[in-house]
Amino acid sequence: MTSARTPAIETPLLVPVSGPFGSSDLARLRSPRAEPWADRFVLLDELVGAAERGRLYRRVANGDLARVRAGVYLPSEFWSLLNDDLRFLARIRAEALASPVPLLFGVQSAAALWGLPMVGDWPDRPTVLAERAAGGRSAKSLERRCEGMPAEVWIIGGLATTGLARTVVDVARDQRFGPAVAVADFALARRPHAAGTTPLSVEKPELVRELRGVDPLHGHARAAAVVDFSDGDSGSVGESISRVTAYRLGFPRPVLQFAFRDHLGEMFADFWWPDYRLIGEFDGKGKYLRDEYTRGRSTAEVVLAEKAREDRLRALGAGVARWGWAEATSTSGLRRTLLAAGLPMRPPRPSPPR
Repeated sequence: MTSARTPAIETPLLVPVSGPFGSSDLARLRSPRAEPWADRFVLLDELVGAAERGRLYRRVANGDLARVRAGVYLPSEFWSLLNDDLRFLARIRAEALASPVPLLFGVQSAAALWGLPMVGDWPDRPTVLAERAAGGRSAKSLERRCEGMPAEVWIIGGLATTGLARTVVDVARDQRFGPAVAVADFALARRPHAAGTTPLSVEKPELVRELRGVDPLHGHARAAAVVDFSDGDSGSVGESISRVTAYRLGFPRPVLQFAFRDHLGEMFADFWWPDYRLIGEFDGKGKYLRDEYTRGRSTAEVVLAEKAREDRLRALGAGVARWGWAEATSTSGLRRTLLAAGLPMRPPRPSPPR
């Protein structure tokens, strides 16, 4: 999540998303240099003469410019305000600006362009896709995968990327089960979008179709398990990770975002186990910090409102178990929490394919 200090950088909800285009159209697509975000970058190759280059090197030495990749720089003041998500996005854009030919970004780089969540660290370098016979090599700042081009490409902010369904499948083939489920859940959920842009959502049949068309020898079983387990009703990344941890422990699958009603209105529970009359609630810090949750209220007011909501749920005859990130990412922590709340645990399930 970007902080209040972080400068605005476009995401797919704000940048027009266009496509699909055939992969053969890639060379004719609009140059990323025409995009407004490109004006922040300083490119060594665009400087004419030794004097201009000398000034650039002095600005780098003085700390005025930050090196994003060889020959591409951003003002240090701007770079220092970017979080890890936006720095990775800046590296993607720097690679596109430095390349003499259009690049097609894939896997986690495509996930960043689509605004999908990443649990853990982003890769050290962006990833692009190329034809099987392209013969191109990866570089220090760029990974090149010669696995063949997809049938279609999409354009986000002037950058070519795999479609949303293909991106989810590629991440699922490449990443651990939990983080990949979080990405798939997020992509399946329907979210509001700005006028003139493409909604950030897919349907599960799209993922199944995309999965049929990828290399069956690279992570296919792992991706199939992710697609099968994914659920667009998951309300957050933390809820997705919680669901994966509980599943691995052998707890029964919950109903997601179940609606409860009393005389004051409707309430949605993150998790609901009807056979055991148990509600599960994931409490990430974002619930108490993000504007869409606080709506102008103080943290104390939000906490009190959550306590009142929990009292209403308990009055309906349901138990309530709460946990945060520490328990969601810890099998021992979530096991203790759910067992203490009365949820039975069967023998742990085997881990999904790696």
